[in-house]
Amino acid sequence: LIIVDDNGEGTVAQKETEESIKDFIGLENILYIKHAKNLGGSAARNTGIKSCHGEYITFLDDDDFFIENRFDRIIKYMKNENVKIAYSACIFLWNGRIKNVRGVPPGEDPMLDMLCVRSFMGTGSNMVFHKSIFEKILFDESFSRHQDFEFMLRALEIEHNRIGYDDYPSVIKEMFSSSNIPNPTAYLQIKQKYLDTFSRLINTLYADHKNEIFWSNYVECYKTIILSHDKDTKKFVKDKIKEYGSFTILNSIVLFMRQKILSSKVFGSIIVSLYSCFQKNKIEKDIKKYIKKIV
Repeated sequence: LIIVDDNGEGTVAQKETEESIKDFIGLENILYIKHAKNLGGSAARNTGIKSCHGEYITFLDDDDFFIENRFDRIIKYMKNENVKIAYSACIFLWNGRIKNVRGVPPGEDPMLDMLCVRSFMGTGSNMVFHKSIFEKILFDESFSRHQDFEFMLRALEIEHNRIGYDDYPSVIKEMFSSSNIPNPTAYLQIKQKYLDTFSRLINTLYADHKNEIFWSNYVECYKTIILSHDKDTKKFVKDKIKEYGSFTILNSIVLFMRQKILSSKVFGSIIVSLYSCFQKNKIEKDIKKYIKKIV
């Protein structure tokens, strides 16, 4: 277990992190690494990767959890199927309640799915790689967001679009009802950087899907920034959506209401509580017990 503390040495959060794991620091199978300053998720992962000696490497963000038998299952699966990239079904929690259980097998073209923001992984903590992948590529530290999508596209390209899937939900992602609205201009710039980075794929391999790819990404961008007060950026994004496909006033209203409801602690909790009644039946008893324990 390699713990990469990206808070920045001497910060309150860094001191709290070090205090919380002090009983484990120094153990043979645990390595604690502090960044002198906050460098971002991509840099933190690269630091961990460079310190790894194992045959298989995975990531665990501090708001996600692994089911206890995850590694036994997914590594056995990867060896049996001879794949170097794999992921599993995922459970989403919302303030401690089961929001969704999602297991999406890879489609016929996983790279196209990634370009169209159809994330079948659910969370970056769901990715498992053979170490040989990292001997060829690392995370791009210039991406403050979308680093998982960006990395996965390059990894899939190396592996000729081959990826494995285990339908047993062995990853739990904790989500929160409080809305995390990014800076609209910064988010738009990252989105455009993402599209520019893979323009070679979009213009050649996926030329027939170009409009679909751009439309999907700008819709995702609009959905993310819709609650912001930056009217100019929102108008620019809406115009881009219309350039590559259709987008009605009704679409805009529905997206706004969806984000507004989910950002409300009261309404979000009510909806998730109702929805979770149906989702719980999809989860085995041992996983339900584990969720109860971690919550």
